[in-house]
Amino acid sequence: MKSNLSSRTQAFLCSVFIWLGGLAHSFAQYQFTTLSDPLGTEGTYATGISGTDIVGYYVDSSGNDHGFLCSGTTYTTLDYPSGSGAMYDVTATYAAGISGSNIVGAYATLNGVTHGYSYDGTNYTALNDPYATDNITAASGVSGVSGASGNVIVGNYRGSQSGGQGSDFYGFYYSGGTYITLSVLAGINGTWATGVTANPFGTGFDSVGYYITSDNTYHGFLNNSVENFTGVDDPNARGNSQIMGISGTNIVGYYNDSRGYNEGFICDWTNVNAETNTFTFTTLDDPLGTEGTDLLGISGSDIVGTYVDSSGDEHSFLASPVPEPSECVSLITALAGVAALGPGRRVIRRR
Repeated sequence: MKSNLSSRTQAFLCSVFIWLGGLAHSFAQYQFTTLSDPLGTEGTYATGISGTDIVGYYVDSSGNDHGFLCSGTTYTTLDYPSGSGAMYDVTATYAAGISGSNIVGAYATLNGVTHGYSYDGTNYTALNDPYATDNITAASGVSGVSGASGNVIVGNYRGSQSGGQGSDFYGFYYSGGTYITLSVLAGINGTWATGVTANPFGTGFDSVGYYITSDNTYHGFLNNSVENFTGVDDPNARGNSQIMGISGTNIVGYYNDSRGYNEGFICDWTNVNAETNTFTFTTLDDPLGTEGTDLLGISGSDIVGTYVDSSGDEHSFLASPVPEPSECVSLITALAGVAALGPGRRVIRRR
C-alpha cells in the first residue's frame, strides 16, 4: 500500500522517534501540577495520595488549619467533629495519609492536646496511644495489609516507651485495636513513623520514617517487620535525610543539600548498587522549588509534596510520570499528550 506521507515526512518522523526513544531511556519525565485548595488562602499542604485522591491540610484566611480531600478538581474540607468543653473543642484538623477510602491524621483541641484519628468516609475515630502520657498522638500513614485485622496505621506519640511518664517521641504501629511502639535504637532524640504499605512480596507490611540521633541529625529508616530496621539516607545529604512515604518498593522523602535547602528523592529499596551495597537514589525537585522541595507521599508512580519558590512561599504539587514512547505508533500518542498539556502544568526530567 502506498503511504500518504511524503518520504521527507516519513524520514522526519522516524528521526524524531529515534531521538525520543533514546531520550526515554536516558531520562524519566515528570509533569508537575500545583495544588491549591480554594479555601486555603494562607497555604495548601499536600501530604498523602492514594490513586487519584490527595489529602493534606490548608490554612484559611483566619489562620485556622483544616484537613482536605482532593478528588480530581474537587476539594472537600475534613474537620474532626467538635464537642462541648475544652477537651472536645477542636481547633485544628490535619489529614496526613490515605489508602482507598480510609484517611488518617491528627486534630488538636482547645486544652492543648493532639489526638490521632481515622476516617472511613463516614465516621471519625479518635486514636490515642496508651503510652502517650505527654498529650500527643498523630497518625501519619495507613494501608490495608493482608492478614491484618482492619487497616494498619502508623504515626507517632510523645510519652514513654513502656508506660509511666515520659516526654520522648516514638513511632507506633496500630491494627485491630493494638498499639505497638516503633523505636530505632540510635534514635536518642526520637523516632517518627510516617508511612506504611503492604509488602509487595506478601510478607506483612513495610513501614518507613525517620529518627534523630544524639547530634540532632535526621536519618531515614525502612522497617520490614516490627523489630528490624534498615537505615536509609540519601548519599547527597549534607546533614538531614528523612523518609516520608512508601508505595510498593518505592520510597520518597527529602534531604538537606549543601545550600541548606531540601531536595526530594525517590528510592527503590530493591535496587541495590552491587559495588557499594547501598540503595540507589534519584533526586526529584519541582522546577519552581528554587528554595527547596519535599516529597511527602507516593501512590504507584504519583507523588505529592511541597516546594518553596524564589519568594520563600510554600506550595503543594502533584508529580506524575509522563508516558514514554516505545514504538513508532507511540510517537503520535506522545505528541498528542504534549499538545494536551494545559496551563499550570510543568514538565521536568528526573536527575
